[in-house]
This record gives sequence, structure tokens and C-alpha cells, in this order.
Amino acid sequence: MADLFHVQAYTGEYANPFPVLETLSHEMLGKLDTAVCHTFISQIRDSLLNNKVQLQDGREAEVIFFHPNGSSLPLVRTADGQIVDCSQRGAASISRVVSPN
Repeated sequence: MADLFHVQAYTGEYANPFPVLETLSHEMLGKLDTAVCHTFISQIRDSLLNNKVQLQDGREAEVIFFHPNGSSLPLVRTADGQIVDCSQRGAASISRVVSPN
């Protein structure tokens, strides 16, 4: 699972693990061991906290929180202090990780 995640999330010029986490959350849970999936996703989410990301509208933001409901899309804080919930329909989405911890 880790190899699959790494290849899909970090191949190419722009690293973006968030869509890969969504795929794992929604599509792989029925195919892989549920406990392993939940643990893996939880650890990846924790490692993404406080990372700088670029939103698709060009703004930079910091990952500040993941919903406990299991969503892999975080809340982020932009440079001007605005809080954006990336899991909400119509919200800005993350295009890439700018600076990993």
C-alpha cells in the first residue's frame, strides 16, 4: 500500500497526496485490510499537518486540521488568515504540496 501511495502521490513535478488519499479512502477500503488502510491513512494525514500547500487558485496555505469524519481533504489557513475547508463542494482544492515537513 505504501509503494502504491508513494508512486501515485509523488511522481511528477507537483507532489499532491490528497487525491490519492481520497482514492484510498473510497476505493481501496473494500479491497484491502480495513484496519491497515485506516492506520495508514491516519498516519499520512498526521504527517501532512502544518505543511504548506498551493491551492488551485494560486494562493498558498497551511494544512491545519483534518475532519475526524475520515475525510482526507483538510482545512487550510491562507496567508491572509482565511480558513478554507477543502472538503466542501465549491471550495478551493489543493494543487500541490509546497514544502513538506
